[in-house]
Amino acid sequence: MSTPTKGKPAARRSVSATSLTTKTDKGSVQSAEVGLNLLVTLAENGGDLTLSALSAHAQMAPAKAHRYLVSLVRAGFVEQDARSERYTLGPQAIRVGLVAIGRLDMMEEATNALYRLRDRIDETVLLAVWGAHGATVVRRVDASRPVTVNARVGSVLPLLRSATGLVFGAFLPRDTVEPVLTTELARAREGSPPALATTEQAAYRLFEGVHQRGIGFVDGARLIGIQSFSAPVFNAEGDLACALTTLGPTGSFDDRPDGPTALAVLDVARDLSVRLGSFKV
Repeated sequence: MSTPTKGKPAARRSVSATSLTTKTDKGSVQSAEVGLNLLVTLAENGGDLTLSALSAHAQMAPAKAHRYLVSLVRAGFVEQDARSERYTLGPQAIRVGLVAIGRLDMMEEATNALYRLRDRIDETVLLAVWGAHGATVVRRVDASRPVTVNARVGSVLPLLRSATGLVFGAFLPRDTVEPVLTTELARAREGSPPALATTEQAAYRLFEGVHQRGIGFVDGARLIGIQSFSAPVFNAEGDLACALTTLGPTGSFDDRPDGPTALAVLDVARDLSVRLGSFKV
């Protein structure tokens, strides 16, 4: 994105219809791309910014940003408060967003993401949502090699013994997971089955670590010989929508936190979040 040369003022141009139809040699409309980038930057930062803050976030000179904002205001995509002079998203931007959300099919997008992830790493992958009894598998796509794991569609995965459960524990509100966690902790204290934590304090420390890293991992915590990564997917409101999980046998599964398997799970989960309208990536 170009900025004025230091010490030289930006060239003055009047805002006109032709400024939005200046094509690059690749056929794209450069001015439109710059204006849309400014609009997205405003949305990503809460939809309410001063000119100086918006131009800084967009890495654009304020004078240049102002020219584009004039056009966006005229088109109804941006509004400016008369007293504070702050810029906010306009009715046209809200209308476009609502139409996009109305056309969104989360399960279709998530299923497509599962296949992209499976094809990328050739490991068994799962999609889980939070149900009445906890983290529930709603989609599964198998790798080319067989994996013996009892995590079928409809299975409820534990909070403290699965990478998927750790993600829900880390990113859901505490009062949502509390009933399930209380039941699991009672069973864990009895020693059957073994869990990654046996006290509420230890459990929330575990969840906080997953929250900070942005990914859950278990090594044989649920099934001996199986390792797993899971990453959160967020919706347009910034809430946890689902979790993408991959698992495979110990020895052939890449369990490095910075390895291609973990990075692929994070990448596809973030891409799905964006497709669901989230800016929380």
